[in-house]
Order: sequence, then C-alpha cells, then structure tokens
Amino acid sequence: MKNLEFKDIPSLIRNLTKEQRKIIYIAAILVVLFLLFTFFAYIPQAKKLAALGNNIVETDTQIEQIMSVAKGRDLANVVKELKVNLAKTLDKFPFGEDVVVAKLSEIAEDNIKLTVRGIAPSARQPLPEKIMGKSIDEVFITMDITGDYKAIGEFLDMVRGDFPVFLRIREIDISGQGEGKSNLDCTIQFSAYLRNKS
Repeated sequence: MKNLEFKDIPSLIRNLTKEQRKIIYIAAILVVLFLLFTFFAYIPQAKKLAALGNNIVETDTQIEQIMSVAKGRDLANVVKELKVNLAKTLDKFPFGEDVVVAKLSEIAEDNIKLTVRGIAPSARQPLPEKIMGKSIDEVFITMDITGDYKAIGEFLDMVRGDFPVFLRIREIDISGQGEGKSNLDCTIQFSAYLRNKS
C-alpha cells in the first residue's frame, strides 16, 4: 500500500461514493456544531457557574460570621448593637485636630493640674488604608508639660486609658529642672487619628 500524500486527497474525494460523502459532511457539520456549542455555550456557562459557586461560598462565610456574632440572639438587636458600636468607634475619629488639642489641654490643666507649656499639631498625613470605609489622617502632636512625676504618670494613664480619640504615644522625653526641684519637664509626641474632611 503506497503512502497517502496531500496531492492524492482530491482524487480520493472524487472516488468516494455518495453515501461516504454524506457521512463525511454530516461528521464535519457535527464537529463544527460541537465546537460552536463548546465555545459559545458551554465555556461561558461553566465560568458563570464557577463564579456562582464562589459567591455561594462567600455568602455562606458571611452568614457564619453574622451567626457567630449573634450567638443565638435576635438578629435585629445584634444589628442595632453593631450600628451603635460603629457610631461610637467613628466618634473616636474626629474631623479636626483642635478637638484633640483641647481635650489633651483640658485633662492636663483642669483634671491633673499640670502646666502646659506648649502644644502643637503637625500637618495631616493620610493613612494608606481606609478604616471602616473612611479615609483617616494621622497627625503628630507635640506637647510640653511640667509637673511632678506622679501627675505626669496619671496624665499618661488617662490618655492611654479612656481618651475619647484614637491616640498613640510615640515618644516621651522627661528631664529634671535642677537639684532640689520636684517638677519635671516632659515632652510627649502623640499620633492622633482623624477622619479626612473630604
């Protein structure tokens, strides 16, 4: 049997019977239909089904998280509590640094009787990530105070404990005023976190 070459194909097709040609045409049409079905129906539907499966998994995860927060309580009450807590948390991010400066001065001078020698905020720097969907700025606040070590310690405890704004103590520098003097000079640098005004 001689090897089949490309140039022999037309003569082979001419030598086929009508029934053989019909079978080849039907087979070619079926292959084309199968390819069309695969590319235009099956693959897009398979992608949609995979995306739907992912959505179901994400929804199940969210439901599990909600149910774990609810812990068997009425879901409506849990949602109310979460909204109240969210509002309280957002209140800890005021819009202006003047709120932070005023509160720091009030605690130092009025509550603890320290002498505030100076308090100065820096320019606002935006944080790269949003917190609870809000743009947040960081402001460095440098505060110079004078008082005895006990009062300074009490002030730092109040600021770290129940301060109404998210605040972080970055640096503390304490120095004495000289021999025989009980008061200390203290410079504190804070980071305050404020909601972006825009």
